[in-house]
Amino acid sequence: MKFCISNLAWNKNEENTVLSLMSKKIKLLEYAPALLIKNLSLKKDILKAKDTWKKRKISLYSMQSILFDTKDAYIFGNKTQRDNFYKEIKKKIILAKTLKTKIIVFGSPENKKTFGKKKEMLDKMSFKMFKKISLISEKNKIIFCIEANPRIYGTKYLTHTIDAINISKKINNKFFKVNLDLSTVISNNENIDYLLKNYLNFFGHAQISTPNLVNLLRYKKDIAIFLRKLKKYSYKKVVSIETLRQEKNNLNYIKNIIELIIRK
Repeated sequence: MKFCISNLAWNKNEENTVLSLMSKKIKLLEYAPALLIKNLSLKKDILKAKDTWKKRKISLYSMQSILFDTKDAYIFGNKTQRDNFYKEIKKKIILAKTLKTKIIVFGSPENKKTFGKKKEMLDKMSFKMFKKISLISEKNKIIFCIEANPRIYGTKYLTHTIDAINISKKINNKFFKVNLDLSTVISNNENIDYLLKNYLNFFGHAQISTPNLVNLLRYKKDIAIFLRKLKKYSYKKVVSIETLRQEKNNLNYIKNIIELIIRK
């Protein structure tokens, strides 16, 4: 099992120290594009970021926070909002291809706002949108992973892992998978054995995270169980360490997290 770590966990001025903490244990990065690239609209900045991480011998493996700071883009909104949503997703898929990124994780609870629509309509709209996304993902050979967001984030649709699995089933495309997110499992008290035993092939990615992305060290037992179950059911793909920067002793926090997870 290989691991990557999210750049949400540090500031730019901490990056060199984090790289030394990653050392030989972690050679893959999960990144928010806005934190990786100075100006996403400038090709020179994109290529500069690509070159920088290549020199560091770190692969830009997975992309997250893909709609951060994107305005008026909703999967269930009006036509303009849906068009904005698709155009922005397409941009990120093309960006991922440029950066040789393998995985895109789509959570973005805010962009799943339902606008009072009923489930039947939401199902139809999500299928239509995700079908389009699966085709552009297939064209660019990027695996697009949808993530369920529990109700603690104000989400009303796609709140459980099984919801994401059911959509992936309907789309039926090997470039459209599910992100198995630990925070969702914890928040919904989901049966991880049931999910992995019955739906292992639907998972394209996994994230070690916590509800509201609080300190991972508070959930040592949940993390240990999660990793043990992934091994039990022969999960062979990458597992991401997703956490936010801590206000105090952040570098020591990252060190402790890496040591906790990699030794499991």
